[in-house]
Amino acid sequence: MATLTAQQFSVQWQDGISERTVLIAVKNVNAADVLDLTGVLSQVKRAVMVGTTVVGSATATVSGTTITMPAGLANDSAFILAFGDAF
Repeated sequence: MATLTAQQFSVQWQDGISERTVLIAVKNVNAADVLDLTGVLSQVKRAVMVGTTVVGSATATVSGTTITMPAGLANDSAFILAFGDAF
């Protein structure tokens, strides 16, 4: 388990004013890695991982501004669609 570095994720698209939907590309992620979205969302409400090289789609665990990667990932790349409160 590790916190993803800035080189491992990038925001591809976002939309919304008070609530926001964000599409994030991640790379080289493993199960239980943590993505901290402080500065992107003030609170993550839901997150889904889509298009991984191992898992077709999976619900990621959210807590505050962090997203924990689901089981089954091993040095994978994917997109995460996250929904939450904007600033």
